[in-house]
Amino acid sequence: MVATLSVASSASGADGGRRLADDRRLSTWLAAGQADSLRAVFPAAWRNPDFLPNATESVRRLHAAGVPVLAGTDAGNPGTAHGASLHGELALLVAAGLSPAEALNAATALPSRLFELGDRGRVAVGRRADLLLVDGDPTRDIEATRAIVAIWKNGYPIDRALEADERPTASAAAPDASAISDIESGEIAVRFGQNWTVTTDALVGGKSTATQRWLAGGAGGSKGALHVEGVIASELSFAWSGSLFMPGASPFDAVDLSQRRVLVFQVRSPARTSLSAMLFSGAPTNRQPSIVGFDVTPEWREVRIPLERFEGSDATRVRGLAFTAGQPAGPFAFDLDDIRIE
Repeated sequence: MVATLSVASSASGADGGRRLADDRRLSTWLAAGQADSLRAVFPAAWRNPDFLPNATESVRRLHAAGVPVLAGTDAGNPGTAHGASLHGELALLVAAGLSPAEALNAATALPSRLFELGDRGRVAVGRRADLLLVDGDPTRDIEATRAIVAIWKNGYPIDRALEADERPTASAAAPDASAISDIESGEIAVRFGQNWTVTTDALVGGKSTATQRWLAGGAGGSKGALHVEGVIASELSFAWSGSLFMPGASPFDAVDLSQRRVLVFQVRSPARTSLSAMLFSGAPTNRQPSIVGFDVTPEWREVRIPLERFEGSDATRVRGLAFTAGQPAGPFAFDLDDIRIE
């Protein structure tokens, strides 16, 4: 049984990922994408504080019953990162009743035996020399695995220096204008960045659809609005469909909006009562957005969302902003106007 307590921890609202990202024994060696992913959070609507205690109790019972427990993280989810999260997973396994030595075994010799990987998993003659030298005794303190002194992979020492494309990249300066799009020109247009484009869950195998177009007659008697409509499919619980804006000179380039405070827009929907705003930020490999829901009505209304409400986002590296519909499945339509970040 692979518990992936790291994801249960993040989905429960715990800050284990952020604490790993801030741990001085690890932070120096994290690529930008790893640090961003560790600090990312699940949307509030998806979090449940019972996830971690329930999962921890399940691991305790399974381990006590003799079921083999292996270490794995399901990294890629918010609050996790490949490699780094394993250190947190080991600590969570110890908190669930495994001894530090048993937790180490769950990440080394035990998976080697169960998956019949005879060339690895133990320090022995003839085995692959995949080794960590750490400062401390992880059989007494499991967090000692984080104090890495040296690494060997298949017998060769590894240079731990980050590659150039792994380091944080500089963001473009924020545009002078706060208005993104007022949709007044008779066509869909923006003041800076990339023009609005359709975004759907087809990126992750979903079947939701969307179209967008200019619509005559906008908020407050203005000339026009951005009209988005489509269908939310039922295949995914986290289905989405809508329209995406990217503020950079090229798609998903980072822009520093740390001096801005609030997202403001006009919106209406004839059928839906709620929609979502998605903020994409951080390293280019971290595409998990921070999501804030908001209420809509059939009449135009102004919505103001403080940027600080986008939990886990990095305002110094904003890469995209999307307005989307989600479940329940079925058709949707909404209009947007006078979109700005003040």
